[in-house]
Amino acid sequence: MTYFVVNHILHKDGKPVAQKPSPNRGGVMTPRLLVLHYTATFDAKSAIATLTDGRAQNRVSAHLVLDRDGAVTQLLPLNVVGWHVGVSAYRGRGGCNNFSVGIEQVNAGVLNKGADGNFYTQIGKHEIAASEVIHAQDLVTGGWGYWQDYTDAQIAAAAEIGAAIAKAYPTIKDVVSHEQVALPKGRKTDTGPAYPLVSVRSRILGRDDGAADAA
Repeated sequence: MTYFVVNHILHKDGKPVAQKPSPNRGGVMTPRLLVLHYTATFDAKSAIATLTDGRAQNRVSAHLVLDRDGAVTQLLPLNVVGWHVGVSAYRGRGGCNNFSVGIEQVNAGVLNKGADGNFYTQIGKHEIAASEVIHAQDLVTGGWGYWQDYTDAQIAAAAEIGAAIAKAYPTIKDVVSHEQVALPKGRKTDTGPAYPLVSVRSRILGRDDGAADAA
């Protein structure tokens, strides 16, 4: 494993990963849950800008941003409360921000299909190559739509990083997607049907216990 955690900072190959501290944070917490997201953006730069903007009316943050090539940027120490889940509950316990680590993965999520037959992000109207698009059923609503796929590099990095975090914090007992814990049900759709959540969870926790029993 090339990733490990020292003093709540993620390291790769002996060095801290790229750091971009976010002012959007709470107090110290004990991580008990790992929450996986997609950014709904076209690139990492715009996602990091949003997650570190202390002037925004609705301030948000996450602990890590994982780019499509597998590169990772840390925004918060892993034992500090981030604002990435919002109204939420996990197995009857509300306020998931107070006990979870959030990883944002660069992915546009649900796409719009234009009259020209091309696919576009909902934020910024960026075109997504057809080779990166899947037609799949929404895990929350059951409706069908077009979604940007995740990259192999991204999925591999998420599993390796998650395993390093789980090793550093044995208190972490589960890995869930945002859609599984957000309230009310259907408020969020990430990580969506393109993400191999069960496989990634298994690689992180070293067990295969199927889909998490969230919310």
